[in-house]
Amino acid sequence: MEKLTSSEPLDPLSHEASIGSSSRVWTVGDEEFLHMNNFDDMERERYYTNLINDESNHFGSIGEGRPMGRKKAKQQMRERSDLSRKESLDYLWDKKKEADAEKERKFEERYQIAFALEQKRIDLERDKFEFKRMTKEDKLLRTDTSAMSIEEQEYYKNVKNQILSRRSAQA
Repeated sequence: MEKLTSSEPLDPLSHEASIGSSSRVWTVGDEEFLHMNNFDDMERERYYTNLINDESNHFGSIGEGRPMGRKKAKQQMRERSDLSRKESLDYLWDKKKEADAEKERKFEERYQIAFALEQKRIDLERDKFEFKRMTKEDKLLRTDTSAMSIEEQEYYKNVKNQILSRRSAQA
């Protein structure tokens, strides 16, 4: 068997670990050893690092350097994910509010444009109606009443007076 130098690390699972070392790190009890077999490599490495770094470790205080339990780890993960979900939901809610405000603003703009177009259409229809009425009235004003009977002449004379009085009131 080869003697280890002080610069070489000791493997705690080898039979050489208990030779020449009085450190508590290398004298692992059976219960701890069975417990360590359930660890994965990362947890085992953390466990050894904690034991090496913690010089005040005694057999009675084994739990101080142990990794946290599964229940506690799961609880912390749930709390972190709950916080993450809450932040995500808050972010999405703010985005939704912004999108709704933008949608409402665009709707209002479209409404204003549609309203202005409807007003223009109404004005054009009114102008068209006025133009048609003016052409009919001009035709009535130019009508020759000399060949008509006296009642027809009086009727056309009254209509012409109404048209002229309405036009003078508008101007």
